[in-house]
Amino acid sequence: MHPIIAIKPLLRIASLLGLLLTLAPAKAERVTLIATNTAGYYNEVIGVLLNGSSPAFPTSGDPSLDFTNAPNLAPAQSVLGNWLAFPPTLTPPHWTTNPVPIPRPWPVGTESAIVYRIDAPGVGYVDARIRFGVDNGLFVWFDGQFLGGSLRPGDAVLGEHQFILPIIAGGTHYLQVLREDHGNTDDYLVEVTAEPAEIVLFGNLTTPNNSAGPRYTTWYAQSFVTDSRDYLLRSATLRMGLPTTANGRFFVALYADSGAIRPGARLTQLSGTSDPSRAGDYLYTPTASVLLTANTVYWIVVGTTGGDSQYQIWDEEDVVNLEIGASYGLSHSGNQGASWTPATTQSLLSMEITGQALPSPPPIPLYYLTITPGPGFATLQAPENSAVYYLIYAGTTSPTSSLGGWPRVTAGRPGRFPTRLAPRPPSSAPSASPIIPRATRTAMAWTICGNSIIPACSTHSIPPTPVLTPMAMA
Repeated sequence: MHPIIAIKPLLRIASLLGLLLTLAPAKAERVTLIATNTAGYYNEVIGVLLNGSSPAFPTSGDPSLDFTNAPNLAPAQSVLGNWLAFPPTLTPPHWTTNPVPIPRPWPVGTESAIVYRIDAPGVGYVDARIRFGVDNGLFVWFDGQFLGGSLRPGDAVLGEHQFILPIIAGGTHYLQVLREDHGNTDDYLVEVTAEPAEIVLFGNLTTPNNSAGPRYTTWYAQSFVTDSRDYLLRSATLRMGLPTTANGRFFVALYADSGAIRPGARLTQLSGTSDPSRAGDYLYTPTASVLLTANTVYWIVVGTTGGDSQYQIWDEEDVVNLEIGASYGLSHSGNQGASWTPATTQSLLSMEITGQALPSPPPIPLYYLTITPGPGFATLQAPENSAVYYLIYAGTTSPTSSLGGWPRVTAGRPGRFPTRLAPRPPSSAPSASPIIPRATRTAMAWTICGNSIIPACSTHSIPPTPVLTPMAMA
């Protein structure tokens, strides 16, 4: 492990060679793609066409139901049209001609439909998080693919319904939402955020104050360090000056780290011109997918493969104006990469390295839950912004990815679970699951799960003394 020193940008750097220079963070900020006030194509003429057509569209009561299969929308086909196609066909007058502000409340006891358009730039987005709050229910599709649906009693709470899309590819996409109501009031909240998939991992295309002359007898290597996420290498842009001599044998390659703050093995050569004979920025890209693993040192190496030539790449010595990323500095080799010597000055080559972020595993925060005993039932309260919780009873089998029928509670909304009736176990549970005597049916554990897109569950024991306020677990 290399020692690490955090250094603020725009301050003069006086670090010892071999210490990490931390520039501005490379990690992309999350962007909001859809909010409650985002305009969308809207259809409010569905009315009561779906009422009573299936359990998804009740006309009375206040059920708490989840749906992993899309409901039958045939009774409303005449007004919905081919809205789940890609791209959707949204025909007036049932649909608005253009996107309009979406009303939070809509006529009570009816259904309404929304289509949001998402234009993803470049290689798109990763880790898209879709959060809803609704009174009473909703059903959600992305590009016509069903994500899930739920009915819940109570007020709309943002985050009570959540979905994760690991990747939204570059291009145009559509989020389709059907809102359901069977009560006296309704409400609707939505938030969709994501991280840009392509970001700058290392950036130092500032005004340089010097130049390095890569040639056959002198290769240069610029280090950069990835953050906590895995990436695919997208490109390296080099700011070149006028060459002293040119022979068309210039190369750019990606190297691993040797473990001693020097380049190690060559990983791949990047594709681009071998004769950057004019001053300017030159783009080099991998010819196949190259994985950059998290928290790892890599090197961009430049030189020539032979002959009498000397190209010029701008650099900045005695660095005072860092931009993006992190680096252990510059090294050079006088024997075609057989050995490397760190630069004696704090220098950075003038280049920009971009990567395509790979989706992270779904976040599964761990929380204690508030458990309140009652006459014949227990109330379980989950904190807002959490995933879905399932209550497990003593002696029953652990849940699997098939959790239909298990008692559950979603973020920010309490759920009641009977203490005198055993829950129906998942369909995959062994038929020999023990039957617990009524007197001993007590809640023993809770399970937190992901969603229908990336199912992931982990079970945790309830603390001996229930926590009165939801608290994050260390």
